[in-house]
Amino acid sequence: MSTARNISNCWNQSLCSRFFKFLLESFLKSRTFRFITGPGLSEQCSYFQDTATYRALAGFSRLITLLRRVSFKAAQASISNLISESLVWNYSYLIFFLIAAYPLVDYILRNQPGTSALSGIWDELVFLVTGLLLLGRFLIDEGKRFSFTPLDLPILLFVGAGIFLFLVKSPEPDVALDGWRATYQYVFWFFLTVSFGLTSKQRQQIIWAFVLVGTLVAFYGIYQYIIGVPIPPNWVDQAEAGVRTRVFSWIGSPNVLGSYLVLLIPVAAALFHNAGSWRAKAAAAAILLGMALCLVFTFSRGAWLAFLLAALVYGTLRDRRLLALILVGAVLLPVVSPSVANRLQYTFSSKYVESSQRGGRFARWEEALERFSHQPVTGVGLGRFGGATAARFNIPGTFYVDNYYLKVAVETGLIGVGTFLWLLLNVLRTISGILKELAREPGKYTLSCGIAAGLLGVLAHNLVENIFEVPMMQTAFWVLLGILVTQKPNTHS
Repeated sequence: MSTARNISNCWNQSLCSRFFKFLLESFLKSRTFRFITGPGLSEQCSYFQDTATYRALAGFSRLITLLRRVSFKAAQASISNLISESLVWNYSYLIFFLIAAYPLVDYILRNQPGTSALSGIWDELVFLVTGLLLLGRFLIDEGKRFSFTPLDLPILLFVGAGIFLFLVKSPEPDVALDGWRATYQYVFWFFLTVSFGLTSKQRQQIIWAFVLVGTLVAFYGIYQYIIGVPIPPNWVDQAEAGVRTRVFSWIGSPNVLGSYLVLLIPVAAALFHNAGSWRAKAAAAAILLGMALCLVFTFSRGAWLAFLLAALVYGTLRDRRLLALILVGAVLLPVVSPSVANRLQYTFSSKYVESSQRGGRFARWEEALERFSHQPVTGVGLGRFGGATAARFNIPGTFYVDNYYLKVAVETGLIGVGTFLWLLLNVLRTISGILKELAREPGKYTLSCGIAAGLLGVLAHNLVENIFEVPMMQTAFWVLLGILVTQKPNTHS
């Protein structure tokens, strides 16, 4: 007890503690915080229902319902009799298991000779099939309606800005189209997930599928560390010592693997808290330990810092005793894992700053800001800078900028990045509203805290990586956000 008290006293008296307290107090007094922690989700929905956008969407929904009743009445009866108890109605939600298994499916397709042609389009096909299954559910269930959320308007504004920019700033239409798809397409997974009408049991199964696949990915990463899997020399700075390998599992990149684990570890922690029996808690604890070890072995500094934020968010929302555990872990880190401590210390050293300014992140960010200043309103054009599309089309002078928000800003200007940041701000507001309404339901609240912490960790990691450039990460982000938004209180679905 005295040791814990001494650590707490040292922390409270430190300059670092006072600095963080100052930042926290400033944020708590800001308009941004007051916006995010505004009304609950039901109040947000009622505000949204007063907008012209909602009335237009609701009118479109009623039109679809009318056409369905008039045009498909005879077909609907036969369809309902034939398949209402079969695949479309009872098992269509299993399509989300493919999204949960994204790393495995993608790896298998990419590495099998007969299926490599599908590796670039299989996720698009899953998206199309999911949309068709949703349409089938609408045809079968006459009482089914579109599900509207307060995020609909920010998403439509974000997508509308993308369409506008495609029309006015596309010097090479094929590049712009691919860039538009990479930036805007995956957000539609949110609409599909919310409108699918998943039951509470189905949501739980999908979440468990995400976590179990993440467990397999993590344990394979641990195996790679044990055998010392070879890595390219540029994955480790020459000035660093003690890093013999960086694991990447079936995903192919240590940084993306790290972000994937940042997304799922808080969800696994929530499942641990919700576990009812000691066997379930032991299994969840083993999953957490495996994922945490794999995250360490990625040696992704950005992922580590993003995980720290996610853990702080989850601890603050769900169990503040975790904050003390995080503090103890930070104190013991140099003893437990010197290589991890050395890599983190190098991140904040003058050598790293000098190296980064010569040809690393800092140099790339400076170049990106310079290009943004030349065309600040509409940007240089979709797909023309800082990401996979530009690299695929060999755009001259392009490079991975390692900051997704900066990449979006350079390509789409203030119009694109402004609507994107407005969308993310409303994502935070919606999450806050959901957590308020679920506060009296411990199970749902805990799970929602885990999903929310993972989502925020990924958004933070985008500050130092192009995480949203990876289809797997964008798809998982919007699907899990859709599941979170449908976690409504006082329902027995």
